[in-house]
Amino acid sequence: MSLDKMLEGLKEGKVGAASRLMTVLELGNDHQVDRIMEEVYPKTGHSWVVGVTGPAGAGKSSLLNNLIYHVRKQEKTVGVILVDPTSPISGGAVLGDRIRMSSFSRDEKVFIRSMGSRGSLGGLSIATLGAVRILDYLKKDFIFVETVGTGQVDINICDIADTVCLVLMPGAGDVIQSLKAGIREVNDIFVVNKCDRPGAEDTAFNIKAIVDIVEKQVDRDFEWDAPICLTNSLTGDGITQLLEKINEHYQKSENSKYRKEKKKHQAKKEIVEIILRKLEKFFRRQLEEKIELDNIINDIVFKFKSPQRASEEIFFKIAGLELTLSQLAEGRGEEPFENRNA
Repeated sequence: MSLDKMLEGLKEGKVGAASRLMTVLELGNDHQVDRIMEEVYPKTGHSWVVGVTGPAGAGKSSLLNNLIYHVRKQEKTVGVILVDPTSPISGGAVLGDRIRMSSFSRDEKVFIRSMGSRGSLGGLSIATLGAVRILDYLKKDFIFVETVGTGQVDINICDIADTVCLVLMPGAGDVIQSLKAGIREVNDIFVVNKCDRPGAEDTAFNIKAIVDIVEKQVDRDFEWDAPICLTNSLTGDGITQLLEKINEHYQKSENSKYRKEKKKHQAKKEIVEIILRKLEKFFRRQLEEKIELDNIINDIVFKFKSPQRASEEIFFKIAGLELTLSQLAEGRGEEPFENRNA
C-alpha cells in the first residue's frame, strides 16, 4: 500500500492504516517520516499520555492491563504502545506484550501496538513518539506507553508522557533505584505493585521519605505531592485508586504553566535530536562516498595519526571547510594541519 493511501486511511480513522504507518516510522525513512508528521502533527493535542515505567519484573504489563479495563469502564478510548527489548536478530520486539492483553483484541476502542526499543538507552525508540502522535491524531482519550524498564537510564519517557508512573515492588531494592539521578525527576506517581508481598508498607514508607525531600526541588505552579499507590495487578486491588490519581494529575496539570514549559523543552530537544540524526546520516553517507576511510584507519592503526586528528580532518573535509583549517589552527594557537608532523 502506498504512503498516500495509508494517510488517506488514517484520515478515515482506519486502524490498519495507523498500524502500517507505525511500521513505516519504525523503518525510519526520513522522507516518509517527514510526510507522515506533516500530516499528523498539526492535528494532535487531544490525548493524555501516561508513561508506565520501572524495572523488569515489577508487573508493569499486568498493571497496565488492569488500567485499560478500568478506563474502558469509563467509556474512554485507549491507545497502548508497548516498548519491548529489540531482538538482535529480527530487530522486532522480543516480549510481545500484546499477547498478555489479548482480552482487548476485539475491542475497537482499544489499539495496542508493540514496538522494539531499537537499542535506545532511554528505553524508547525514535518511532515511539511518532506512534503516540498517530494515536493522538485518532483522538484516543488515553495513550499508555510502557517502557522497557532499564532502571535509572529509562528516563526519556518524560519527553513523551504527560503523567509518568514509576512502578516498583517490595523487596527488590527499587527504593535505591528511585534515589538515582534522573529516574525520580521524571516521575509523577509512585506505584508499589505486588502489595501482597511482605515489606510493601515499608517500601511505601521509604519512598515517602524520599519524595518529601525531592518534591521541594520541583518547581510547579500547581499543588502536587507525588502519591504512592499500593496495587496488586493480579487481583486488581488499588487499580481504581491509581486511575483516580492519574485523572487528578491530568486535571491539575493540563493547563498549568509547568506543563507548557515542559512542552517547550520537549520541542527544543526534539528539534535538536532530529537535526543531529540527519547530520549523522549525512556524515555516514559522505564517509562511504567521498572519504578513503581504509587509508585513514591504517594511519590510526600504525600510529601515524591520532583518532582525534583524523576525525577533525575528516569533519572539515566533509563539511567543505578545508580553507579554514589554517585559521582554525591559528585561532587555537596550533600549527596548521599541513605543517604538523604526521
